This record gives sequence, structure tokens and C-alpha cells, in this order.
Amino acid sequence: MKIILISFCILILNGSSFSQQEPSQYLNEGIRSVESGDFSDAVNYLTSYLNSNPQNAVGNYYRAVAYFF
Repeated sequence: MKIILISFCILILNGSSFSQQEPSQYLNEGIRSVESGDFSDAVNYLTSYLNSNPQNAVGNYYRAVAYFF
């Protein structure tokens, strides 16, 4: 729960970096996939997202979590 709350706060603070609709969909699907335990799909979604936003901390964090599991 703590991780989700921290991630939500980061998303709110970095809201300006999510101006494009499609990349943010990849991020949202990647986070949902991590939370549901579908780690291979999460890596794919988050890698697609990070291709357009490589410095995004939230995307990199969740992709690292997906790789770990």
C-alpha cells in the first residue's frame, strides 16, 4: 500500500510529463500488470512507455520491479 501511495504522489508531481495520451496508457497498463502479477506484460508496456520518456522515475521503478519478479 505504501508503494502505491508513493507512486501516486510521484505521478501527481510529474503530471506535466504525461501530456501525450498514448505513452501514459502504456504506463498505466504496465502498473496494472505489475500489480496483478503479469510481469512479462508489464516489462513490455513499461519499455514501450520508457522509449518516449526514458528519464521517468515511475516507469523505471515499475519496470525494475517487473524484472525482479
